[in-house]
Amino acid sequence: LALRQLNFIAIQIGRHLARAHRKRPCFLSRPGHPATTDLRVAGCRTALQAAGVVVDQDWHVSGEPSDVDFVRAVLAERSPDVIVCSNDLTAARLIQSLTRLRCTVPDDLAVVGFDDVVYSNLLSVSLTTMHQPFAAIARTALRAMVERVADPGIDPRQLLLTARLVVRESSPELPVVG
Repeated sequence: LALRQLNFIAIQIGRHLARAHRKRPCFLSRPGHPATTDLRVAGCRTALQAAGVVVDQDWHVSGEPSDVDFVRAVLAERSPDVIVCSNDLTAARLIQSLTRLRCTVPDDLAVVGFDDVVYSNLLSVSLTTMHQPFAAIARTALRAMVERVADPGIDPRQLLLTARLVVRESSPELPVVG
């Protein structure tokens, strides 16, 4: 159950990509990524496969998105039509490398991130991303800590806040043809 709850955010991204008719996905993270990235990989894969998209077993690649040679190799080896990035910083660096390679986002390749950081709407192509309610997360965590200090015997619990998909220029939903 916890895995299902934790990767629900990624499932929303996967559903969006299926609705956008993306058929050749690739997931990109930087080396040494945190364990939460693996949950994002699993959630996206689950949603894409449920929508009938074939996801290669090795669809998750790890490398430096600002390394143009690495990005060129990923494009040549995999021919993705979308790259899902583990976070917005990775996506922003990828978009910069794609620009250097004269690859147009989203016409040649869609890009998606996670977190909806301040600059995701300020990139040359605004970034489709998952908005995480950071202020609400902080308030909820503080409230939980205060409650725990006041009552150390309180039962452990999970607190789940809602994230929402923000569709922007980097990965628009494509119109249904036919």
